[in-house]
Parts: sequence; structure tokens; C-alpha cells
Amino acid sequence: LTDEITKIYDGCSKLFGDLLDYLEDASEERKMCWYKGEAKGRKMPQMPRGGGDDEDAGKPRWGTIYWGMAQRFFKLLITSSKVPLAVKTAQEELNAGNAVVISMWATGEARTRDKIGELGGADTVLEDFLSTPHMIIEDFMKKWVPFADKHGEPIRDFQERYDELMYRAANLNLPKNPLDHLIDELGGPSKVAEMSGRTGRLEAIRRSRGKMGVVFKNRNEHLDVKQDEVNLQEQNYFNRGRKFVAIITEAASAGISLH
Repeated sequence: LTDEITKIYDGCSKLFGDLLDYLEDASEERKMCWYKGEAKGRKMPQMPRGGGDDEDAGKPRWGTIYWGMAQRFFKLLITSSKVPLAVKTAQEELNAGNAVVISMWATGEARTRDKIGELGGADTVLEDFLSTPHMIIEDFMKKWVPFADKHGEPIRDFQERYDELMYRAANLNLPKNPLDHLIDELGGPSKVAEMSGRTGRLEAIRRSRGKMGVVFKNRNEHLDVKQDEVNLQEQNYFNRGRKFVAIITEAASAGISLH
């Protein structure tokens, strides 16, 4: 890992430790609202609660949700940290006259679509690619982490601690979505054949005065084919030598031959 990624990873570990402390403290606060739609209009899902007669009866059972989110976050953070080396290795192979195939597990399309909708819809022009790790922890914080009572009134210091955690998450300099980042670094959609389960993606565009922006586009926009034919067309482009880089995900791997 580079020094930068190591620093980011250490910052994330500290943030998740502090978030865990926050949730443990919040679960002991009797006035804390953990229920959907009760905290200042926030759309919080129903938090499961413990049953039985033990000391945890009636307390919010956030542990499974928290640890599941943490696993997804750090798995994606590690994947994203491999992008610079993957790009370097791919460029070396391309310069040597070889074709390159990169395998990935997931695309992050669902979170990207949700975030684009939150920011204003398909016509939104972003300054840069979105960070999927950041969207994971941001989504968890907004949906599951409370700071107020059922009347929407902040409880003691929880509002301040919550705001601090959100600020730190937003300023960790988390890496971009690895699939979007790889495609952009290796020349963009015109150079890279993507075979995946997603129907849309973020792409870099040139704006006025040479400035760059990022927009959400359907994957078939460049290929002049139906949406369900995109992966086959990309496969053909790669096999015929029109594109020399192929990125394939688990969702699209069945039945595809790249020779």
C-alpha cells in the first residue's frame, strides 16, 4: 500500500472505532429515537430490538447492520487501493503489445444511481467521480445512526458527535468507485470494453473552457445497440482488437470467452 492509502486506512479505522463507541452510547440512552420517520423527518428504517428477559431486551440491535456495513466498506476500500497498481501494470502490458483482462466483483451501480438522484438526477454534472466507500458509510449514518428523541430534539452531545462523524467521513479523501476509476485511467469507454451487470455509469466529459466534469450515462449510448446487447458488443470489440482492455465482473462472466 502507498503511504497515502495507509493514512486513509488508518483514518477509517479510527472513524469506525469512534462510530462504534457512539452507537454503544446511543443504545444506552433511553430517549434516543431509533424508529422510522420519527427523527426530524429522517427516513430511518425500523431498527430491530432485542427480545427475551436478559439485559439487552428492548435495546436496538444495530450490531449486525454495523458490522455488515464495515465489511463492505473495508472490502471496497482495499479493492479501490489496488487501482493505481492495476493501471500501472495494464499500461506496461499494453505498451508491450498485449491485451489486458481485469476481473472485478461488483460495480456499485445501485448506490451511484441513488446518489445521482439525490444530487439532482441524470442531468447532474459532477466535479469528479463518486467515492463508493464514502457512499456506504454516508448511507449508514443517514439511515441508521440516531441523534435525537422522538420529537426531533437533539439529545445531550449526540448531535455534535454525529455531525463530527459525518464531517470526518466526508473529509477522509476516500478513493473513487474502482470500476469507474479504472475505465477512466485506461482511456475511457472508447478504449475499455466493460462487461458487467450495470446499465449505466459515470463518465468524464469536457466542459466549457477545457474544464472536466462527470455525468451519468447509459452504457449503450456509445455502442448503438439495445441495453441487453451491450456486453456482447463489448466482447466483440475486445475479441476483434478494437479495444485492448476488458473489465469483466462476476455478474457478466458466465458464457463469455475472451480470446
